[in-house]
Amino acid sequence: MGRFIKLGIVYLFFVLLSGGVHAALIWGIPKWSEVKQKMRRTPPLTVEVAMAPAAEPPTPDPVPIPVPLFRETEKVRTEDPNPEPVVRAPAESEPEPEPKPEPEKPRPVPKVEDAPKPKETRAEVRTVQEYRRFLTREMPPEGASYPYVPKIRFGENTATENAEIMRYFGMELIAYPEDRRFYIYIDPLQDLYSKSTEITYLENFSNRVIFRESAYFRTLRDKAAEHAKVPSTDLKVAQLLKARTAQYVAWKQKLAAEAAGVAIEEIELCEASFVKAPAGVWIARIDTVLLRNGGSKEVEDAEWKKVGGKP
Repeated sequence: MGRFIKLGIVYLFFVLLSGGVHAALIWGIPKWSEVKQKMRRTPPLTVEVAMAPAAEPPTPDPVPIPVPLFRETEKVRTEDPNPEPVVRAPAESEPEPEPKPEPEKPRPVPKVEDAPKPKETRAEVRTVQEYRRFLTREMPPEGASYPYVPKIRFGENTATENAEIMRYFGMELIAYPEDRRFYIYIDPLQDLYSKSTEITYLENFSNRVIFRESAYFRTLRDKAAEHAKVPSTDLKVAQLLKARTAQYVAWKQKLAAEAAGVAIEEIELCEASFVKAPAGVWIARIDTVLLRNGGSKEVEDAEWKKVGGKP
């Protein structure tokens, strides 16, 4: 009887145990739909793993330290068990360095100015046309009067030059006595001597003449006196001047007075020469003026300078 009771108790225990298990399975386990919904709502688990930082590559030194060519030998210190006290000598005051002399500044070299070069005399008049324009520009107009005109004396020229000069200036040559009762016309080129009393011919020229006394003109005077059958000493040889030529000579004398720095009234006589310029023109060049007080002055002819003539 007791055996059946034990078996009943065991059976009851297993029944209760199986019932509890079934109840737990039915009521304790959630439904699959609920599980899926919870899985959707629940965020996924993330696992953070801490990793060691990666080592950065070494940065090369932009300016590497140069390796010394020679290394100093390291001295090995040996410890002395009984070191002697080090007595330091008093620091001597070092002498101050002598100031370095300042370098001398270069002295400015004085600029040596070149000596002024002499001005080249360049001819302003090179052709006959330019010379005519020069006279038109410089000379007073025709008809200009000169209250006082000094005497003028010309030097020597050759026979050929005299013939060319007379033709260039339009001169005529005559010889006449002191009383002027007649005159002898002279043509040196044709060796012509003609005695006349016709005054009308002389009116074609200026009342100013140039008296000539050189050897060339003395020879012509002697021939004229022989033709007129009068003593040669009774005759004077003179060149008749056109009005414009007489005015030209008076203008040159006025320039000579200005060059001498005197009034023209102070001049007694002008020493002159007929010279030919490179342009092919003849001019009356005045070189010296003789003053009334007995003095004289050399002058530079302005016209001769203009035409490029040599002094």
